[in-house]
Amino acid sequence: MGDMVLIATAGGVLYGVEYRSGRPLWRLDLGAPVRGGLIPARDAVVLGAADGAVHHVRLAATGPEHARHRFSAGVHAVGWSGAPGDDPDRLFVAEGRSVRVLDLRSGDCGWTVEDAGVVTGRAVVAGGTVVYRTDRGQVVCRRMDDGSRLWGVRPPAAGPAGVTALEDAVVVPGADGTVTALCRATGETVWATPAGGTVHLAAAAAAVGCGGVVVVATTEGSVTGLDADDGRPLWTAPATGGAAPRALDVLVDGSAVCVADQHGIRLLAVRDGRLLRRWELPSVSGLRPAEDGLIAVGLDGAVRRLVLGGGRSPAAD
Repeated sequence: MGDMVLIATAGGVLYGVEYRSGRPLWRLDLGAPVRGGLIPARDAVVLGAADGAVHHVRLAATGPEHARHRFSAGVHAVGWSGAPGDDPDRLFVAEGRSVRVLDLRSGDCGWTVEDAGVVTGRAVVAGGTVVYRTDRGQVVCRRMDDGSRLWGVRPPAAGPAGVTALEDAVVVPGADGTVTALCRATGETVWATPAGGTVHLAAAAAAVGCGGVVVVATTEGSVTGLDADDGRPLWTAPATGGAAPRALDVLVDGSAVCVADQHGIRLLAVRDGRLLRRWELPSVSGLRPAEDGLIAVGLDGAVRRLVLGGGRSPAAD
């Protein structure tokens, strides 16, 4: 965010690091492991924690301003939308087996649905709705203003991964290797395509001059680009040494996809899947595209900035 990289560790500590130099700026002990990722929300970030807390950390000039909202069960997913027309103070929270909306201004809950199921993977908040997947094998869409259920579908062979947003649809990976796109307004199937393995990572991209592409990775190690309009396979990059990808994301300009596995990081062209670049790095577990490259997070306790134009900067421990 801006000139700062924010990193949440497995032990529940949030770090602010200077983007250019990797210099640590501050640390904030959240008290419990983070669940459901780290969500940017305007000039703040929101994190859910295993102890039932939702942390709202605003990035002020003097350091982090920390607010904590408590729930009775562990939080495993949070979702927020800054799109025009969406309320920027509404946060979707999946807590225990319940889903709810939290008002970030007041700390009050606007609505709650009990026994909705445990939300798995990420939730997509956009266009006044939230779409999420549950441990019951359902994909559900609700209104963000009142929590009313618009639709619910049960794709075949539902897997544990969450949903990924396209412009007017959401992508749902299946445990049987099928990738399904559902219309966000109705829940109807737009297309369904076999991906040649158990899909556990999915990312959407809009490649320059190439239209929409959905890039998926399988536990068997292959990476495939699908046409976002009809699901038609465009290319497949084989596994490197049988390693399953640990992280997958798309560059800021949408021109390439970065894939991390136990051997390092590959940069693949979104248009045709050809290998553009490779970094030999140990234990990469997470990736975040930046304006001029990548931030790579390692299981070795280091965060590295990779510069597309010329190498990489020193690691920040």
